[in-house]
Amino acid sequence: EYIGITERNAFKRFQLQNEICYEKALVQRRNDNQMLIFVHSRAETGKTAKALRDLALERDELSHFVREGGATEEILKEEHANVKNAD
Repeated sequence: EYIGITERNAFKRFQLQNEICYEKALVQRRNDNQMLIFVHSRAETGKTAKALRDLALERDELSHFVREGGATEEILKEEHANVKNAD
């Protein structure tokens, strides 16, 4: 599926891309599908992953991406708290 984004402001465009990507990923996980998310550069890989993680934590939907009660969930929650404290 192709989705065009016409936002000119780079920051808003990045946020919009991440929100759309998150929504598409959530639909795939609800259908028990695996997915690959392609980004433009290596630097964007980390930024996109952090944005998706933050959206899942903010919306309390992390359980769609990692097993509830698992070590991965705890690590992500700790890292999320550290990032918020650094700001």
